[in-house]
Amino acid sequence: MEMRSYARGIQIVVMRDLDRFWKYKWWLAGLITMNLTDLFIFALIFNGIVNRAYIDNYLLFIAPGITAIATFASAFSIGREVGVEVRRGYTQYLLSLPLTRFQLSIGRILGGALTGLIYQIPFIALLLILYWSIPSIEKFSIMIATSVMLTISMSSLSITISTAVRSFDLQATMRSFTYFVLFFFSNVFYPDALIRKYFPEILYII
Repeated sequence: MEMRSYARGIQIVVMRDLDRFWKYKWWLAGLITMNLTDLFIFALIFNGIVNRAYIDNYLLFIAPGITAIATFASAFSIGREVGVEVRRGYTQYLLSLPLTRFQLSIGRILGGALTGLIYQIPFIALLLILYWSIPSIEKFSIMIATSVMLTISMSSLSITISTAVRSFDLQATMRSFTYFVLFFFSNVFYPDALIRKYFPEILYII
């Protein structure tokens, strides 16, 4: 019974974040439009520039990367909300409720992860249309596992940054730096063959 009550507290926090997520549906639509615009602009500009030996169709190559970036942005937004609550002292009110600090933390992390996964759905649908094929069970399982790990890690990291750094400007700087490191030094924008050619295997795995 105690375990069920503990899980119920986490569920309440998660549902609160989901309710707030749906309230900003126009902001959500604008963010999706912006990411889709990035996708097609990148594809239009770079499709005639990249080396065809490595990338045959840049639109199909960059689409999964834009999906990952969009998921990152959505999951990371939970940190901005937590930062606002910390600066306004609202977190103290939440801690005065019959919730432990651990329940609140896990609930916020899962809430951020779920919003990131929900935000990812239209991009997954776009990928299926572009590739015009249904992924195998193995590929689908890898896609789901990767998405879950990405959203949970990003929401956790964003909450950590927001609670450790009170300045909004510094939070934005840390967010941009994290974005730069995680994606521009990953294989989101670079083909596997090129990374394996110029970097040791251990760096490729990392």
